[in-house]
Amino acid sequence: MREGGVRSSKNTRGKRRISRQTKDGVTAGAARTNIRLTQSRDAGTPPIWPPRSYLYHLPPIGVGTPFVESLTGYIARLAFEHCLSPGTLIAREIVPRMTIHKDKGNGHSLLGVGHLINMMGVCTRDVRRIVEELTLRQDLEPLTLFRWANVVSDDNLCRTHRAWCPVCYHEAKEKDLLCQG
Repeated sequence: MREGGVRSSKNTRGKRRISRQTKDGVTAGAARTNIRLTQSRDAGTPPIWPPRSYLYHLPPIGVGTPFVESLTGYIARLAFEHCLSPGTLIAREIVPRMTIHKDKGNGHSLLGVGHLINMMGVCTRDVRRIVEELTLRQDLEPLTLFRWANVVSDDNLCRTHRAWCPVCYHEAKEKDLLCQG
């Protein structure tokens, strides 16, 4: 077969499958991902696969703009993409990997105090590190307030209870954007 040639073959169900062989000998069309495989020059060795992340490798929204999403917003979006609630994602995947709270013997001490994720302390640093490891991202620090640590005090920075802007809430209600629960 010549470079870039097209080949037709039957799969196990008897249906025709068309695939195209690329310049470096990797068959395109067989894989459903857009990840480019690299193959060593020795024809006997298998292709080298890029590392896989445990959670989806979602890009953060708004980095470099005033509208960057928060770390909790990123975790909520990540949970949504995995069909989980943010609390479930935090309880099952983040809290068990935390180093700060394991020493105290209470592995679930972050539950109920999720506002700590938006602060500038050790807990925030630990959660950011864990989410970066699980997603194989290295660009989640702008989602935190660490760059403001020398300017803003951490005292009473975040609410402990949920609150909504009444104007934004009214606009969302008029546009039928509120979740009915």
